[in-house]
Amino acid sequence: MRELRPWLQLILRRRGRLVAGGALLLATLISGIALLALSGWFLTETALVGLLFAAGVQAYINLYVPGSGIRFFAVSRTVSRYLERLYNPQYGAEPAYRYSRSAVQPAGAGG
Repeated sequence: MRELRPWLQLILRRRGRLVAGGALLLATLISGIALLALSGWFLTETALVGLLFAAGVQAYINLYVPGSGIRFFAVSRTVSRYLERLYNPQYGAEPAYRYSRSAVQPAGAGG
């Protein structure tokens, strides 16, 4: 645990960035789960309506609402993943850079 203390001190100095990165990660996760659930439901509904048509039963299917939801979640997942990957590596690289510089240079040396 002693080895992690300098890293944790550097990371916890910017808690706002940590929360923002976590929120972007959560948005990516929620969009992915919603996309999986909605597309699975849409495929199941389409298959059931196809079976009903094959059995001679008249059925109704709405293609527009689930289709637009799938597009929305696909785009939101892509955008949130892009922003998360753009934002989080900068958050992780900066403390690593500062820690490596402080570990290599003597205390009185300027940089």
